[in-house]
Amino acid sequence: MVSKFILLFSMLVVHTYAFSQNPSTIIIPGSKPDSTSTKEVEIIHADKLEFNTLANGEQLRKLVGSVALKHENTLMFCDSAYLYKETNKVDAWGHIHIQENDSIHAYSDILYYDGKTKNAELIKNARLEDGNKTLYSETLRYNIRDKIGSYNSGGKLVMDSTVLTSKKANYYTNTKIVHFKENVEITDPNYRLISDTLHYLTNTKVAKFFGPTTIYNDSSTIDCVLGSYDTEKEIASFGKGTVINNAPQQLLADSL
Repeated sequence: MVSKFILLFSMLVVHTYAFSQNPSTIIIPGSKPDSTSTKEVEIIHADKLEFNTLANGEQLRKLVGSVALKHENTLMFCDSAYLYKETNKVDAWGHIHIQENDSIHAYSDILYYDGKTKNAELIKNARLEDGNKTLYSETLRYNIRDKIGSYNSGGKLVMDSTVLTSKKANYYTNTKIVHFKENVEITDPNYRLISDTLHYLTNTKVAKFFGPTTIYNDSSTIDCVLGSYDTEKEIASFGKGTVINNAPQQLLADSL
């Protein structure tokens, strides 16, 4: 018998989820201007403020020392910043901290913020915190309008004792769902999972995987193509073609 897994072979459920969610797509948020917002980025505080005019005529504000900015309900803190008045953009450096509605916090060394698209590009030592969940990458994008944090060149999500790594990811802060793509791996004290494409529901700790996937635990190995795994209840659902190795036994899903 296979320990720690309740096997529910349900191709209908898996295929319905797979096709409805388009799992192979990683969205790049913040690509379109927000037509509903015309508010300018506000200066809350700076130890030093300079007014300059660029060659193209655009007004530039140089802020140095304990800089605090506000854009609608979002606060931004840093050591120094350039605020471009006409384009409503911010370039900032040093101890970046973005705070959104007291729930989402983002940190980095460098920030490029576009007030029209509400897209924040966080560079070097970047992380996005949401309760017990933290998204890490050298370059993170967080779109405040779409509520999506993303990386495209490698990163990880850490949640309690579970670590999920991948090349690409989108974290939807409203639904608390993360879409991982390419070289996906979950490491946990109780199991290890490797996949190509995976959706992780952080509220329920359910992993839904698409494409070749291998799950390892202390007593068995499972190879499959489509399925889901409730990591809290240790209940798994797989499609056809699944192979379960529980030495000395080997089970094929098509034969069950």
